[in-house]
Amino acid sequence: MQRDFFSRFTRGSWLHRSAMALGLLTFVVETLCFLWVYLYHHLQHLLEAVLPLVGGIIGLSTLLVWWRNGFLAKEDERQVARDDAPAAATVPNATNATNASNGLPLSAASSQPIAPTLPLVRRIVRPQTYKDQLENALTQPMPPITRMELAYCAFTVPKEHREQQFSQDKFDAYSDQERCRFAVADGVGASFLPSKWAELVTRQFVELTEDFSTPQKCAEWLAPCCEAWSFWADHEWIPKMRQQRKTFYDWTKDRQRGAETTFIGCSFSPLALVQTGRTNIRVTAVGDAVFFLAHPPASPAGAWQHESFALDNAQDFGLTPRTLLSVEKDLQKAWYVVQQHIYQAHYNDSLFLTTDALAKWILLSIEQGQSPWERLLALKTQSDFAAFVSEERRNASIELDDTTMLVVTLA
Repeated sequence: MQRDFFSRFTRGSWLHRSAMALGLLTFVVETLCFLWVYLYHHLQHLLEAVLPLVGGIIGLSTLLVWWRNGFLAKEDERQVARDDAPAAATVPNATNATNASNGLPLSAASSQPIAPTLPLVRRIVRPQTYKDQLENALTQPMPPITRMELAYCAFTVPKEHREQQFSQDKFDAYSDQERCRFAVADGVGASFLPSKWAELVTRQFVELTEDFSTPQKCAEWLAPCCEAWSFWADHEWIPKMRQQRKTFYDWTKDRQRGAETTFIGCSFSPLALVQTGRTNIRVTAVGDAVFFLAHPPASPAGAWQHESFALDNAQDFGLTPRTLLSVEKDLQKAWYVVQQHIYQAHYNDSLFLTTDALAKWILLSIEQGQSPWERLLALKTQSDFAAFVSEERRNASIELDDTTMLVVTLA
């Protein structure tokens, strides 16, 4: 999550180092002044010796206090790192890595890491109710009991004959006791460097500390993404390509055109789900990436129910969907391509975040009277998902495009 601005000035910062240097300098100068006055100068007044002595004591105190605070801060950071380090989730055919942005272990249901994500299975600690707190106050404080396991998995299959690392679909996720965020983006292949842009947009979305519903807040979401993409393109990708080509190529027009991506993301409170059995899902959509909320049958003879956003019919998919631009000069204009909606989800519901190819297949299946949810929920590994996509591509049911699905089960 985003760090507090003032935290950078408290631990190991320039203020810490400057205070220690100033304390040391004051101690040395005042001590030398005291010695000079005491040894070589005829005292005219007692204050001539007292003032340097007091200054030296203040300087020494400042040095010791800041040194002690810095030492304790480092000990606290090491202790927090030990306490907060979660165990990596065990997923079949999973590869463990480390998320560079937050240092948490990564487990993706894939034979290779396909995007910087958080663990695919994380535990949400059940918050204590008022009754729990009262009972604990009368006895002995006990840690809250885990009553809910929030499981999610994400899979992606690139276009035919392409490695996963070249997929222009990206996903990311974050979950803690207060908020869960999930995001999927589909970089537009005709744009310039869309894969990196999709990666930055999803990562920044899940790192937001609060939901947004105004043009200003939307601009705050995208501004760091635009800056990071521009820096990466200008200082990393373009110089690297020029070195590999060994010939000059003018990237100005491509750079001005920028990258584009569609987007689907959602956020909700796990606390509300634990306490009441339901929670509000805020969905943010741009373009033809689609969110599905699937409700399981209420009885063995019942049928699955679903809600979708922002597209409801297979005929709604077009050639030029709305997108987020990496070179938008007025970022508040991006708000007018963003669509948002709030749904209410309950225990045992499932959330699906999908890119256009799979979303269109799901809507076509429903329109044909079929229920795709059990089949999709049965896909537990990257190999299962890849086999499913390959089969549907052979049947011409899914278009030949990068295909991504992120599933969250509220169980």
